[in-house]
Amino acid sequence: MYTLKAPILGFYGFDTIDIEKQDDVISKIIFHESSLLSACMINSKYLKNISFDLEEEIKNILGITKDSKIAIYFPMVIQSPMEESIVNLGAPIIVNEDIKAVGQYVINNESFKHAQLQKVCA
Repeated sequence: MYTLKAPILGFYGFDTIDIEKQDDVISKIIFHESSLLSACMINSKYLKNISFDLEEEIKNILGITKDSKIAIYFPMVIQSPMEESIVNLGAPIIVNEDIKAVGQYVINNESFKHAQLQKVCA
């Protein structure tokens, strides 16, 4: 179980979540307060040419230090075929695995918006 330290846009009123791996690439957020609500996301290590700096505020909120084990996921909308799924590049979900803290970080950069999965996968 993870503690939601910074809200995930559009999913307000939740305090805890689980992250359930579907496979090596895709994971699902399960919102504890509503057993019917979940959201898909893609692990950032499977995306190409994606880099950004975290601001100190979100690092502090999530307790991130230079030694923290973090995971970064990007929300996505699953389409059929899978290659046409849409990835939200502007608001990654940051996970501090050491203390099980999660929050969404909105990147203040116009070049980060959204893209089809086939265009951003490695």
